[in-house]
Amino acid sequence: VHFIGHDLPIASTINKSCTTLIVPTSSCYPGIDFFIWDSVDRRLLAIQVTVQQSLKAHTQKSKFNWEQWAEFFDIEPSKIL
Repeated sequence: VHFIGHDLPIASTINKSCTTLIVPTSSCYPGIDFFIWDSVDRRLLAIQVTVQQSLKAHTQKSKFNWEQWAEFFDIEPSKIL
């Protein structure tokens, strides 16, 4: 699922019971190339392909909101890896 914008994808575009590749196209996600929603283990994997700093360092500099994503998938923020 590709999504444009600085917030979360539209809820109706993601089936939370199906493992999904989520690709943000906004500059709001400079340290994240894509997400994988693991519906079996109910984890959101934030993937950065080209690593210059740790994911946490990149996301602290951006507008990325861990809690908002956790709430979107109804999981604890610690389940975002």
